Amino acid sequence: MRISFRYMAFFLLFITACYQPVIQKPHISLKPSSECRVIQHEFGESCVPLQPQRIVALSPDTTLDPLVALGIKPVGYTSYNFEGKEVLSGVSLNDVAGATNVGNPDQPSIEKILMLKPDLILATKYNQYQLLSAIAPTVVVPSPNFEKPADEAFFQQNLRYVAKVLGEETRAEELLRQYEKRIEQLQQRLGN
Repeated sequence: MRISFRYMAFFLLFITACYQPVIQKPHISLKPSSECRVIQHEFGESCVPLQPQRIVALSPDTTLDPLVALGIKPVGYTSYNFEGKEVLSGVSLNDVAGATNVGNPDQPSIEKILMLKPDLILATKYNQYQLLSAIAPTVVVPSPNFEKPADEAFFQQNLRYVAKVLGEETRAEELLRQYEKRIEQLQQRLGN
């Protein structure tokens, strides 16, 4: 059976005419609404849900530590691997029991993050912002600037920033007052 050149040309023209590549861009409204607040960060701004329930923290010290300090358990987190053991900074593995490890902070698994269906991702400037922001609202938590002296410690800056993102500023200030009180008590016990 021979197919004529005319039918072949028509068939290719038909296929070409019907083919339209599907390009999906995430539609993220940056206008504040009653369901979210706009948070400014290094890569722009994100519309964060007022009460996010499924948070992924992509840095053990920059994003996970303040989140846990605020009493919020993430659905996903990253950790370091040291000699085959999972290692976190500032928090224990018990603090994240039941949450999913999505890989190393330098290269988290986009697939695992996607499967968790987060409603907020707390990232650092080293994470893949474009990919992450296509999954869920993504806020880039500032990294410390070691070149200039800071008025407060790195963890205090992070705690305040993450608390602002989550609307938990009052809780953060309460935690920082408790921290200062413990330092004063320790100084009194130690003397000089």
